[in-house]
Formats: sequence, structure tokens, C-alpha cells
Amino acid sequence: MFSKLIVFLSFLLLSFIHTGLAQNQRRQDLLQYSAEKNYQLGMKALDNNNFEKAIDHFDACLYRDHLYLEAYYARATAKEWLNQSKAALTDYNILLELAPEHVEGTMARGILRYNQQQYEPAKADFLRFLALPKGETNTVFFRSSLFEAGTDKIMTAQGTSVEIYNYLGLTHTKLNDFKLAIHYFDSAIQINGREPDYLTNRGIAHEGLGDIGAAIADYEKALQLDPGNALASYNLGVLAVQTTHSELAIKTYTEVLKKDPTLAYAYTQRGIAKMESGDYSGALADYDSAILLDKSNPENWLNRGLAKEKSEDFVGAYSDFSQTIHLKPDHEKAYLSRANVLIKLDKYEEAIQNYDMAIFYHPSYGLAYFNRGIARYNNQASTAACHDLQKAFELGIKSAGPILKKVCSN
Repeated sequence: MFSKLIVFLSFLLLSFIHTGLAQNQRRQDLLQYSAEKNYQLGMKALDNNNFEKAIDHFDACLYRDHLYLEAYYARATAKEWLNQSKAALTDYNILLELAPEHVEGTMARGILRYNQQQYEPAKADFLRFLALPKGETNTVFFRSSLFEAGTDKIMTAQGTSVEIYNYLGLTHTKLNDFKLAIHYFDSAIQINGREPDYLTNRGIAHEGLGDIGAAIADYEKALQLDPGNALASYNLGVLAVQTTHSELAIKTYTEVLKKDPTLAYAYTQRGIAKMESGDYSGALADYDSAILLDKSNPENWLNRGLAKEKSEDFVGAYSDFSQTIHLKPDHEKAYLSRANVLIKLDKYEEAIQNYDMAIFYHPSYGLAYFNRGIARYNNQASTAACHDLQKAFELGIKSAGPILKKVCSN
């Protein structure tokens, strides 16, 4: 056994030596070419998406001529494609130290910094880009989908001020400077009012300022330009639910589900809107669909339990609230909701135990204190009920006031 291990380790060592020798030989082969030749071969490899080979050629180019600026830029691009973000950033830093007015490098570094969540340095690059003179260039950039993963648009540095305004808006949104974000989105929209992403992004900034009406208007305009814009649809639907614009929310999520009937969140949000409008059977159907698509989401079970409670299916509601707790044992609202249906089933002791758990996980849960106080009063525990109602009132449940006087006076 020991001799086999020695043989195996010897084989590994020889493999590493062979690989190292092969790499050294390849480097020597590449260094036979001039810096310009290696750069051209690197660009050809880059065009063919052979990024590692491209980097080898750019390494050789820069070994030959460490001031070959475009090789730093091209090598950084190849490293980005290989998700070597730190190494790419180093190349951009060297490039811009040597050539501070390199337009493409400034833009590329700003985008990379933004994607790396380095928002202040990214902002500095974007502002610098706007101040630089723009020459002729065909360099292509892939703009990342700005609030989601992946890439969705192609752009060039030439004439890309509109995209930089958009990026500046996004950067300030990330920095919670929503007023300045809106200023930059306004600039982007003034240049190109037909781009739905700019409107969606401005809507997010309006939400940050609490201007819900303006946010809804931006999302609606974005959807007029691009009915399939998933982010605008989602945000509009959520706002419509939050602001009890039930008809708008139902319409928005119905359109979303026509395009993709496998989106559990859309059924959930439409179910919430239907609950707001009093359509409990419609809400139940949507929650059923959401659970079929995503059984692991405790909110889907909680929402269906609330719909069943409204439909006076207390046993079914109890079951759904129990499943919510099974999936998320510290879900205080599920304990509160299960306690509420236990009250309706005249099970006061069990209800009080569930209110106990809601308060255990959320000690400042005023509604749980209030409901437990009522349950204790109905269960002939007036002193404990008085304490609960006092606590509920202190926590902002104003409706506890009149009941408090009656219960505590006894």
C-alpha cells in the first residue's frame, strides 16, 4: 500500500513538472513574437472567446513592452469574462495610471466597480468619463442587468453618456441618495425616453423617496414600452398591493401570468390583491397555485391560511398556519394567526399558548398582547388580561384603551 502511494505521488510530481515545463515552453514560444504580434494574436483569441489563450498573448505582449496600453485594457476584458474581477481591476488601475484619459478604460472600470458594489469609486469613474473627450471607437460593452443577474444590452463608449447617466442614477440609488439618482435618470430619459429600464430604475428611486404615485407612473410607462419587463411588472404589482390598488394589482399580475404561468410570486401577489378586494375564493385559488409551485415558502401557507380563515374554514386555516410554523418555527405572525382561529374554535388555552410563542419570538408584538389579553379575560384570568392590555396600549394598540378601563377596573 505504501509503495503504491509513493508511486502515485511520484506520478503527480512528474505531472506537475511536465505541466510546468509545458507552460514555460509555451511562454518561450510566445516571447519569440513581437509585442504587436502577441497583441494581435491575443485580440484574435479574445474575438474567438478563448480568454485564457488571449491572456497568455497579452502577458507576452506586456513582457515585451510594459507600456503597451491596449494590452492592459484587453487583458482586463479577458479576465472579466473569466470572472477574475480583482485581477481585471488591477489591469484597469495600471492602464489609467499610465493613461488617465483612456475613455474605454474609465468606463469599464466604473462598471466593474459598480458590479463589485464599490459605489463611491464607481461614481468617480462615471463622472470622470463624462468629462473626457470621446473619440472614434467601436469597443463593445455588455451592460449588466442592473437589478438582476446577467447581461441584457450591448453598448459602446462612443455616445454612451446616456448609459453613464443611468449608471450614475443606479449608483446614487445604491447610496440612498434618491434625489440625485432621479436627477441622473431624468438626464438619461431626456436623451432616450424609449428605454424602459431607465423608467423602471427611476421608479425605484421614486419609491426610495416615498413618492409612490410617481413610481407607479414610471412603471406603467415602462410597461407601455416593454410589456414583458419583468422588474417593472413585479414592482408595479407590489406597489398596487401595498397601496390597496387591488384592481391594478390584479390586472398587472394577470398579465405577468399570461406570459409565464410558473411564477409563484405572481400568484401570491395576485392572491393578496384579491383578498384586499374581498374575493376570498379567488385568493384561495391563487394561493393553491403558489403552493403547488413553491411548497417551501412559508408565506404561501400563511396567506392561504388567512384566506381560509376569511372563508370560515377554521380547521383548514389552522392546518396551513401549522405548516407555516413547521417551515419557519420563529414565524410570530403564524402563531398569532393560529391562536386567532383557536379562539374561534373555543380553544382558549391552546390559543393563549400560541400567543405566548408569538410574544416569545417578537417581544414588542402589541397585537399579540392585545389578543392574549382578550383571550385571558374570556378565560376568567382578569389580572393577567389587565397586564396584557396595558402592555398592548404601551406598544401603540390604541383600541386597547377602552377595554383596558373595563378589564382593569374589575
